[in-house]
Amino acid sequence: MALMTGSVWGQTSQVQATVARAKALELDTPYVPPSGETIEQYASGFAKIMCSAVFVTGLDSAFAAESVGYFTAPYAERAKRGVPKLHPAVPSA
Repeated sequence: MALMTGSVWGQTSQVQATVARAKALELDTPYVPPSGETIEQYASGFAKIMCSAVFVTGLDSAFAAESVGYFTAPYAERAKRGVPKLHPAVPSA
């Protein structure tokens, strides 16, 4: 039990040190939320993730739509926008 308590204390100490460092480096600026409606933020975040998944990593768009992007757009919000339609990249000349 003592070993487990020491391990937990060590983790708590590391977290406290990390938070203290972050606070010391934090800039003294006001928080300004991004412009636009929440649904617009979800849509733009999901579009970025989809494009990266398809055009950078080469995933199939249906698989990517089902498997990635949950941290940018929850299912309920994604359903409001319908199925993403991705167009192939235009080849450069």
